[in-house]
Amino acid sequence: MSTAPTYDPFIVVPPFTACETAFIVFGQGTAPYSIFPIATSSSNASSLENGIPSQKEAGVFEWKCDFDSGANITWALTDAKGKTAFSSYRVVQTGSVSTCP
Repeated sequence: MSTAPTYDPFIVVPPFTACETAFIVFGQGTAPYSIFPIATSSSNASSLENGIPSQKEAGVFEWKCDFDSGANITWALTDAKGKTAFSSYRVVQTGSVSTCP
Protein backbone atom coordinates (compact mmCIF):
# COMPACT_ATOMS: atom_id res chain seq x y z
CA MET A 1 0.00 0.00 0.00
CA SER A 2 1.43 3.39 -0.93
CA THR A 3 1.26 6.43 1.28
CA ALA A 4 -0.38 9.67 0.31
CA PRO A 5 1.98 12.31 -1.03
CA THR A 6 2.87 15.20 1.23
CA TYR A 7 3.02 18.75 0.02
CA ASP A 8 4.74 21.87 1.28
CA PRO A 9 2.51 24.37 3.07
CA PHE A 10 1.05 27.42 1.34
CA ILE A 11 -0.52 30.73 2.37
CA VAL A 12 -2.58 33.00 0.11
CA VAL A 13 -3.75 36.50 0.99
CA PRO A 14 -6.12 38.91 -0.74
CA PRO A 15 -5.48 42.61 -1.28
CA PHE A 16 -5.65 44.43 2.07
CA THR A 17 -7.63 47.57 2.88
CA ALA A 18 -6.92 49.47 6.09
CA CYS A 19 -9.41 48.71 8.88
CA GLU A 20 -11.26 46.05 6.87
CA THR A 21 -11.52 42.29 7.25
CA ALA A 22 -9.49 39.96 5.07
CA PHE A 23 -9.61 36.18 4.76
CA ILE A 24 -6.25 34.37 4.69
CA VAL A 25 -6.19 30.87 3.18
CA PHE A 26 -3.54 28.34 4.18
CA GLY A 27 -2.94 24.61 4.17
CA GLN A 28 -1.05 21.48 3.17
CA GLY A 29 2.13 20.76 5.11
CA THR A 30 1.52 19.47 8.66
CA ALA A 31 -0.82 21.07 11.21
CA PRO A 32 -0.74 22.96 13.50
CA TYR A 33 0.32 26.15 11.75
CA SER A 34 1.75 29.43 12.99
CA ILE A 35 0.73 32.30 10.74
CA PHE A 36 1.73 35.93 11.13
CA PRO A 37 2.34 39.15 9.18
CA ILE A 38 5.88 40.38 8.57
CA ALA A 39 7.31 43.47 6.95
CA THR A 40 7.93 42.77 3.27
CA SER A 41 11.64 42.11 2.67
CA SER A 42 12.22 41.52 6.40
CA SER A 43 15.55 39.82 6.93
CA ASN A 44 14.50 38.13 10.18
CA ALA A 45 10.76 37.52 9.54
CA SER A 46 9.72 38.92 12.93
CA SER A 47 5.97 38.98 13.48
CA LEU A 48 4.35 42.42 13.32
CA GLU A 49 1.48 41.21 15.53
CA ASN A 50 1.35 39.19 18.72
CA GLY A 51 -1.48 37.00 19.87
CA ILE A 52 -2.51 35.27 16.66
CA PRO A 53 -3.47 31.79 17.84
CA SER A 54 -1.93 28.65 16.39
CA GLN A 55 -4.17 27.22 13.69
CA LYS A 56 -5.04 23.59 14.45
CA GLU A 57 -6.00 22.69 10.89
CA ALA A 58 -5.78 24.02 7.36
CA GLY A 59 -8.43 26.50 6.35
CA VAL A 60 -9.28 30.19 6.44
CA PHE A 61 -8.24 32.77 9.04
CA GLU A 62 -10.30 35.95 9.39
CA TRP A 63 -8.09 39.00 10.11
CA LYS A 64 -8.81 42.69 10.48
CA CYS A 65 -6.13 44.72 8.70
CA ASP A 66 -5.01 47.15 11.39
CA PHE A 67 -2.08 48.58 9.44
CA ASP A 68 -2.03 52.05 7.89
CA SER A 69 -2.44 52.44 4.17
CA GLY A 70 0.86 52.18 2.33
CA ALA A 71 2.25 49.47 4.63
CA ASN A 72 3.99 46.58 2.82
CA ILE A 73 2.84 43.30 4.39
CA THR A 74 3.76 39.67 3.70
CA TRP A 75 2.28 36.76 5.64
CA ALA A 76 4.46 33.91 6.85
CA LEU A 77 3.47 30.38 7.81
CA THR A 78 5.43 27.73 9.69
CA ASP A 79 3.98 24.23 9.98
CA ALA A 80 4.55 21.59 12.67
CA LYS A 81 7.58 20.20 10.82
CA GLY A 82 9.23 23.62 10.53
CA LYS A 83 8.49 24.10 6.84
CA THR A 84 7.75 27.68 5.88
CA ALA A 85 5.68 29.46 3.28
CA PHE A 86 5.27 33.12 2.42
CA SER A 87 2.42 34.96 0.72
CA SER A 88 2.82 37.46 -2.04
CA TYR A 89 3.39 40.93 -0.64
CA ARG A 90 0.51 43.35 -0.37
CA VAL A 91 0.48 47.14 -0.04
CA VAL A 92 -2.35 48.15 2.29
CA GLN A 93 -4.90 50.30 0.48
CA THR A 94 -6.77 53.27 1.93
CA GLY A 95 -10.09 52.33 3.45
CA SER A 96 -13.26 54.29 4.11
CA VAL A 97 -12.09 55.36 7.59
CA SER A 98 -8.86 57.14 8.50
CA THR A 99 -8.14 55.25 11.74
CA CYS A 100 -9.21 51.83 12.94
CA PRO A 101 -11.50 51.72 15.98
